[in-house]
Amino acid sequence: MKLNPRKHHALSLLNHHHETLNSIPPVQPHIRPANSVVNIGIIGAGLSGLYVALMLEYLQDPKFDYELLEANPDRIGGRMYTHRFSSSKHDYYDVGAMRFPLIPWMQPAFDLMTYLGITLESGLLAPFIASDQLDNNILLFNNQILSRKELNESQQATPPEYDPFRTGIVELKDSPGKIIDDQFLEFKKQLVEDWDKGWSNLMKYDSWTARQYMLFGSPLPLTLNLISYLEMVYGSNFTGIYDHALPEIVLDVMNFEHEAPIEWFRIEGGADILVLRAASMLSHKAKCGKRVTSISPAKCTGHEFPTGIELTINGVEKFKYSHVISTLPFTCLSLVDTSNCNLSWSIDTAFRSLKYIESVKIAIKFTERWWEKLPKKQLGGESTTDKPMHTVVYPSYGIGGSSAVLIVGYAWGQSAARIGPMVHGDKVQQCFLNTILRDLTEMHDIRDSMTGNIDYSILPGLMVDHHAWDWGNSEFSIGTVTFLVYKRCYPD
Repeated sequence: MKLNPRKHHALSLLNHHHETLNSIPPVQPHIRPANSVVNIGIIGAGLSGLYVALMLEYLQDPKFDYELLEANPDRIGGRMYTHRFSSSKHDYYDVGAMRFPLIPWMQPAFDLMTYLGITLESGLLAPFIASDQLDNNILLFNNQILSRKELNESQQATPPEYDPFRTGIVELKDSPGKIIDDQFLEFKKQLVEDWDKGWSNLMKYDSWTARQYMLFGSPLPLTLNLISYLEMVYGSNFTGIYDHALPEIVLDVMNFEHEAPIEWFRIEGGADILVLRAASMLSHKAKCGKRVTSISPAKCTGHEFPTGIELTINGVEKFKYSHVISTLPFTCLSLVDTSNCNLSWSIDTAFRSLKYIESVKIAIKFTERWWEKLPKKQLGGESTTDKPMHTVVYPSYGIGGSSAVLIVGYAWGQSAARIGPMVHGDKVQQCFLNTILRDLTEMHDIRDSMTGNIDYSILPGLMVDHHAWDWGNSEFSIGTVTFLVYKRCYPD
């Protein structure tokens, strides 16, 4: 699909915003002295903040200067975060972003990687194995265990088995992918044929969640039981995803529909290599531990109108800039005092209301790559389950080697909110760690070689260390990514 849904969506939102403006707000021009330097304050040294700094340096214009202000005293990078258990080559996992699909709206990210020398030729860009080529990745639902291969075979059999996990849902009369595709097919078709016309039609349902549409608005209405099943088993394994706006879900589905299989990539050595490379190209280092607590207009003696913007740092220091660019998530920006900025009620409401979903990752370092030694080897990809850990991600790097770090739990949304309280700092409560090890054992059918019984003692014996992160509980993110909320809740 050559259509770039996210690009068109962004343009539609901008056009709608422009239509709501009666006129350009009156602004008193501030006449700068000739050859004066425009000093720019960049709030946040995550990838967006670093990208802004790179663009300013790329201009090579001496009239522009900048400062990067980062609240985190320990690191830059924001949600590009890699944890290393040791200095060994593959003894790490990506706590934040870990995989990059080569699709149209991700092209700027790949352009940035190329600019920073992160390419296939340099060896820093490498394939991410989204699905094990042997189709051995596991699905464990309703205490039924199937490999991807077994699931595909069951649905292609004669007659096909559409309830392989023995749920008893009588409405399961096709594969999950086909059921979901049928729900949104007409919307997608219209958007591809004529974006403006298709978008206008889709906006008629902007007051609906995807769940409401599938229940009450679809020409092929589904039952609540079936929708809940699809939400868990199909694709994202994200409980609550269909409670988001229907347009968001339609666009999300379209983003990953292409004639050829989507290529996925990772950054060799950890995704934070991207951050470190970007930072190394800047002439100004980010100032860490500089939490912005207030943004307000800055006035100068002899001037009736503000001549800049004043930032208060940690409630004490005051820095003045000609211009400020905030790259903070709205969850964090809402905690900054902007009461003197004369923001509109709708903007303040957006700060408070924009929904950021939670995400939790848990990784364990083992003494060996036991998942590659099973009868059904797991060579990359991921396995999913309705157990609390939800998703197990097998590393695409170091296959056949000695480093043995496995993402044993990866959950989003409501699922992450439930296991998040088990994460304290960068560790998991022992009781939940025991649960994960037990569920891993059952999922991978790890048995005693002598008795043939499930052996729950093997994995605890192989465990060396673990690390966990709850993005919703991190003061520097307070969530992971945003999803559109249906218009009935928040009109604009």
